[in-house]
Amino acid sequence: MGLDRNLSGDGTYLYRTGNAITDEGTRVDGQMQYAFGVDRLNTEVLVGSALDVTRLQSVPGGTIPDEEAFSTFGTYLQAITPLAPSVSLTLAGRADYLSIREEVQFSPRAALVYTPAPKHALRVSYNRTASAPSASPLLQLAPEVSAPPRATVTQTLEVGYKGQVADRLRLSADGYYETRDDVFVPVGIPVEYQNGGAISYGGFDVSTELRVTDALTLFGTTSVVSDDSFEGGAGRGDIALNAPAFKGKGGVDYGLPYGTTIGATVHHVDDFPVRFGPHTGTVDAYTLLDVRLRSSLPAVPGLSVNVTAQNVLGNAHREFVGSPALGRMVVARLTYELPSP
Repeated sequence: MGLDRNLSGDGTYLYRTGNAITDEGTRVDGQMQYAFGVDRLNTEVLVGSALDVTRLQSVPGGTIPDEEAFSTFGTYLQAITPLAPSVSLTLAGRADYLSIREEVQFSPRAALVYTPAPKHALRVSYNRTASAPSASPLLQLAPEVSAPPRATVTQTLEVGYKGQVADRLRLSADGYYETRDDVFVPVGIPVEYQNGGAISYGGFDVSTELRVTDALTLFGTTSVVSDDSFEGGAGRGDIALNAPAFKGKGGVDYGLPYGTTIGATVHHVDDFPVRFGPHTGTVDAYTLLDVRLRSSLPAVPGLSVNVTAQNVLGNAHREFVGSPALGRMVVARLTYELPSP
C-alpha cells in the first residue's frame, strides 16, 4: 500500500512552457497476491489484485474540472502446468476497470516452454496488454475530443531461446512482432493528447557470454527494432517509439590475483526521434566507454572496493530530448559482507 501527496504552492510553473500549475494531487495504490497449488491438475496458481486511486486538484490546459478523481482496479490470475517432463504451459489473464471511461480491459497471456536438456530452453508466447492512460493524457485532451483517450492495446508474439551452447558459451536470443492500437499522440503546445491509430514493428535481442579462460570473460548484447518512427495519421503527426532502432554493448572482464577484477564495456546507441509530451526532437547517436575495478581488501575479510568510471572518455551526450548533457562520472563503493554464522 502506498500514499503520495503533492502540495505545490504559488509560483510553481512548468519549466518548458512557463505555464502556472497548482497541483494538490493525491494518489493511493496497493496490491495483494496469493499463491496456491492444485494437486489434482499438478498446477501452481497465483491470484492477485491491484488498486490505484488518483485525485488531481488542477492540470493546466485540461478540460476536466478541478477535484477530478479517477481510479483503476485490476485483478489477475496465472497458472503454470507441466504438460510433459520437458514442456510447461503458462496461462494468465488480467482484467482492469478504468473508472473515467467506465470500461473493462482484458489482457490474456499464454506461453509454452520446451526444455529439451537441463541447460537449454525454447519458448513461444503471446501477450495482450491494455495500458491505461496516465494522468496527463486523461486530463489534457485535444479541443475536438470530448472523451478521454482509449487505452493503448499492445499485442506481442515472441519466440526465444536461452541456453549453454558450449562448455564456456551462453546464448540468449529473442525475436518478436508487436502491434499497438490507439497509440497516444501529443498534439500542440501546451501538449494535448489524441489516439493516433495503429503501429506495428518487429525486432530481436541477442545476448552472449564467453568464458575464454577461467580468468577472461567476453560478453555482448544487441537490440534491433525494425522501425523507430511511424505516421500518426492526418493532423496527428508522427508517432515515435522514443527508443533507438539499434543499440548494443560489448565488454571484457579479467580476473587478477588476490580477488581483483578489471573490466571495460563499450556502449553504442543509434540516433532516434522523440515525441513525448513537450519533448520533441532527435537524440544524437553516441558511443561510450566504461571501465571498472573490483578488489577485495585482504586486511579486512569481507570488505571490497568497487570503482566504476562511466563514459571515461568524457563524451558529452544526451540520452533523451530535454535531458541535460552527461559527461564522465566516477563512482566508488565499499561493500562489507558479514561472515556466515
